[in-house]
Amino acid sequence: MKKQVTKISGMIIALSLVVFTMSGCGGSKTAITGDAFMEKLAEKGYKVTQIDSATVLGDDLNAYYTATTSDGSSSLRFMVAKDQDGAQKHYESDKSGYESYKPSDVSEKKGQNYIKYEAKVDSQRTYIDMTRVDNTYLSAIADQSKKDDLDNLLDELGY
Repeated sequence: MKKQVTKISGMIIALSLVVFTMSGCGGSKTAITGDAFMEKLAEKGYKVTQIDSATVLGDDLNAYYTATTSDGSSSLRFMVAKDQDGAQKHYESDKSGYESYKPSDVSEKKGQNYIKYEAKVDSQRTYIDMTRVDNTYLSAIADQSKKDDLDNLLDELGY
C-alpha cells in the first residue's frame, strides 16, 4: 500500500512538473519597433538598411529592415507587418524554404503571442533563427561559429 501511494505521489509530482514547464513555455514576448531594431543593430556595428520599396513591402508589410555584419557572417531581416497574419505568412514561407535544406537540431517554440524556429543547416554551415512576435517577424542567419553571438543579440532584442 505504501509503495502505491509513493508511486502515485511521484506520478503526480512528475505530471505537475510537466504541466508547470509547459505553461512556462507559453509566455509572451514584447515586439520591438523598426526604430529600436535599427538603433540596437547599428550600436552593435551592423550595417542597417530600411527598405521602402513598394515591391518589397507588398500588401502586407509596413516596414522592412536588413542588417549585416561587416564580415558578412550574420545577417538579419526585420519586418513590421500590417497584422499578425502578414508576419506569420513570412515566417511560414521562410520556414518552408529552410526546411528544403534538410536542417538538423530543429526546434520550434510557441508562446502566447510568438513562435520561434531554430535550426542548423550543416551543408551550408549556417544557423537559422526566426521569430514572429505579434505583427513583427525577425529572421536571422549566421555562420554556425557565430551562433552564440547571434543568440545573445536576439536575447537583447527580446526575440
